[in-house]
Amino acid sequence: MKKSPHVIFKGFMGYDGHTASIKEFEKREEAVDSAYDILLQVKREFERGGLTPEVISVGETPSASIWATKEEVTELQPGTYIFYDIHQVELGVTDIDHVSAYVLSQVISKGEDRAVLDVGYKGVGIELGVYPTVISHKSLKVTSMSEEHTVLRGDPLPGLEERIALVPYHICPTVDLWDEAVLVDKDRVITRLRIEARGKKV
Repeated sequence: MKKSPHVIFKGFMGYDGHTASIKEFEKREEAVDSAYDILLQVKREFERGGLTPEVISVGETPSASIWATKEEVTELQPGTYIFYDIHQVELGVTDIDHVSAYVLSQVISKGEDRAVLDVGYKGVGIELGVYPTVISHKSLKVTSMSEEHTVLRGDPLPGLEERIALVPYHICPTVDLWDEAVLVDKDRVITRLRIEARGKKV
């Protein structure tokens, strides 16, 4: 890199995605400590070669609070942190009251033992095959989904045209399925934000 006039070395970026499935905080902390040791070894090697990093960018949402304690880290990159999701609740990173993004759907059909919503996995990502959680009606559970519909079961069932809030297991694949996000405070719409990454591909 030192010999290339077209390469400007700024630093390192590390993504510890392997910690995302660790539920116990202490074990997650051990995994981060191990990754940090490796990162410091690489940093020292580069410094011995005359390349001093200005930026050390690391982390993901479950481990961000741990990385924030590391002295030589200059930048954190927690993605899900902006909204949180059910996965983060399961990991103990947050609680359901701090999950701030959901898909608002509506009941379009109702039978004796089920209700059908007007959104499916074209509007709510089901990464890892995990269905979204109904947060507006605690007694309801998603039992199946298709491209454009979601089936709910539970007691009592919602009425026709009733609105149902669904929280994805993982929010990231859901956000770019929509043209805009609606920011609300209780029942009041604050503003609408265009989703910049909508339709983008790498």
